[in-house]
Amino acid sequence: MTASTTLLTDAPDGGPGEGPSALDATDTVSAGLIRVALDLPLPRLFDYLCPGVSSNDLGRRVVVPFGRKQMLGLIVELPTV
Repeated sequence: MTASTTLLTDAPDGGPGEGPSALDATDTVSAGLIRVALDLPLPRLFDYLCPGVSSNDLGRRVVVPFGRKQMLGLIVELPTV
């Protein structure tokens, strides 16, 4: 089972009161693997499938499934297979 991963980006106009907007990662063309840092007391990173990810997405915030909840993380690496 592949879980849904959602990339986050800042509002296009950057105006006040405009929080981050979600980009559905399934709207892009290619598939990729991302390594995500989560705010957890664990000294490790977690891998997720994220369609259409590129090196431009390094450092981007992402919402990922973790157990029974969704967590906010940071893309820190694009591992090679």
